[in-house]
Amino acid sequence: MKKLFAISCLFLFLFITNLASAQQWTDDQKDVLKTVQTYIDLYASNNLAEVYNFVDDSYWGWSYKGKEVLYRITPLKVWVRGDSAYVHYTFEGIY
Repeated sequence: MKKLFAISCLFLFLFITNLASAQQWTDDQKDVLKTVQTYIDLYASNNLAEVYNFVDDSYWGWSYKGKEVLYRITPLKVWVRGDSAYVHYTFEGIY
């Protein structure tokens, strides 16, 4: 019961902080953020074959070990020019 209560509180905290950090993004920026969200969802579900469809062969990044229980990304900056984009975000996760 304590575990369920703690997880419920965490979800509530993440929901409230997401509302507080909401920004106005352009449609192009929203599309980029949607792609990032899809990529991270696939990674969280351990669907690595699909993850690699989202990244260039030269990509390198963090390697996470363990089963992901909960995560949140908070975009800080989304830059879009033509068919290129740069996204800077914070990532918080529980494994």
